[in-house]
Amino acid sequence: MIRLDQLHIRFERVVIGSGDGAFTDLVDRLRGRGVQVVVVSRPGALSHRLRRTAGQVISLEPPLDLAADHFAFYVNW
Repeated sequence: MIRLDQLHIRFERVVIGSGDGAFTDLVDRLRGRGVQVVVVSRPGALSHRLRRTAGQVISLEPPLDLAADHFAFYVNW
């Protein structure tokens, strides 16, 4: 188990797959310690605070969502 307050020791880059604003303080601390932070989220689910705090944001655009739904259809079929 890695303690959150020691992530900067082990990692140069952290990718967070959520748009939840609850990650904003963690992102701020990591960036303050020189860690590159990338947030991956759907545009409508991304907290404004998290967007401003993250170093990079990757938006999951609708075509990706449609592809996932298409795949889920065949997996559940």
